[in-house]
Amino acid sequence: MVRFNKIGLEWMMILKKRTIRNWLLKMSMLCLIVVICTAATTQKDPLSITQKLAIKDDRGENWLLKNTKEYKMKWSLSDESPYQHYELSQGPNGLLFAQNFKELIAINADTGETVWKIPSKYQFGVVPTIGSDGSYYKFSLENAKQLSPNILQTDISRFGVDGTKTVFSSIKLHVTKERSIHSSQQVGDSAGNFIVLTDKGLLSIKPDGSTNWLLDKIKTSKASFNSKTTDGLFSDSKGNIFMIFSNTIVSLSTKGKVNWAREYSFTKDYNHVVTSITTGGFLLQQTSAKDYSSYESKLYDMTAKGLILVKEASIINKNLGNSDQNGGYYNLIDNTNTVIDRDYITGKTKWSYSLSKYERQAGLSLYSGDLRVDPQGNVFFGNNAGTVYSLDNKGKPRFILAMKNAIIANANILPINGNSVILTVNSHIVCIEKIVK
Repeated sequence: MVRFNKIGLEWMMILKKRTIRNWLLKMSMLCLIVVICTAATTQKDPLSITQKLAIKDDRGENWLLKNTKEYKMKWSLSDESPYQHYELSQGPNGLLFAQNFKELIAINADTGETVWKIPSKYQFGVVPTIGSDGSYYKFSLENAKQLSPNILQTDISRFGVDGTKTVFSSIKLHVTKERSIHSSQQVGDSAGNFIVLTDKGLLSIKPDGSTNWLLDKIKTSKASFNSKTTDGLFSDSKGNIFMIFSNTIVSLSTKGKVNWAREYSFTKDYNHVVTSITTGGFLLQQTSAKDYSSYESKLYDMTAKGLILVKEASIINKNLGNSDQNGGYYNLIDNTNTVIDRDYITGKTKWSYSLSKYERQAGLSLYSGDLRVDPQGNVFFGNNAGTVYSLDNKGKPRFILAMKNAIIANANILPINGNSVILTVNSHIVCIEKIVK
């Protein structure tokens, strides 16, 4: 009986060990399945995949590109002087204009190769005019003379896309009470002519510097307007020149002939209203909040029956420079460091993106003047240390080009298409491109 109990006990121990071993095996398999499933369902944050670029900020630290699985630096240009500065403008047919302290450079936006360069001094605060045909115009501050409270004489340089430079000498600009070049009215038309408001009226200058036409009075079938009283001068890509007066818009041809004149009632019941005409020929009104923290954009078709609010997505996407290409448009609110995507029709917020608490505590801030949008609706903006952020039109981060400049450095951002963007910070120009698989 004792022997039987001993054998039985041994068998019970064996069975118990097998049971425990089987249980442990099953648990191990279960854990492995859980790990595999978790790994399959949990996506790694793409911004955690980074690369240090050879370019350095003013602290001597490398720029850091976040999300190198999907984006790469395609090309870069750097000046020997760490104090160099570039201002970017987009020309036609893949041409990029880069003005630095000493020269204007035309760059192939796809390759980064220099097409031509011409001596040209940088002028702080003077924004160049890019004509509808792609010509580059800039005023000279060096020889500017204030002839009277409303007349400022200066030279105007025209740079053609082929690098040809023409100087329009001693042009007498008509300026407002601000008495500066900033308050002058000028535009480049689709035929390569430069249209500017002068002491004699509205002057059209041919590419070779000769006069195309001069209009002191803009005469229509119903009225005659003094050209110097215009509130806005614009051109589109279809050969039209527009002048906005107090309650009338006049359309001119590139030959100075009146196409039409229409009376409209403009929005005036907001704190601040900016009225302009897009390159597609639609009226754009941007009305700001009382604290200038945000604004709404509305497009209107200019018809003989009045201003008709545009609701067609294709027109909105093409004519709003800050369109998300998905029925909305972007605002960057400076005082809250927030980018907002608003619905064009309702004005309601679709999504928003803000700097993190850590970034704000570090003294970082966003600037609305840096916000840019590409043809696909991807948005770009930068902080005051030079870092550039990019999100898609759903609010998902695409990439971050991070840097920590000690001196305030706002990036000049120029989206080229849905795959690449060119930007400059201090003495560097880089092209960031989406990796096409």
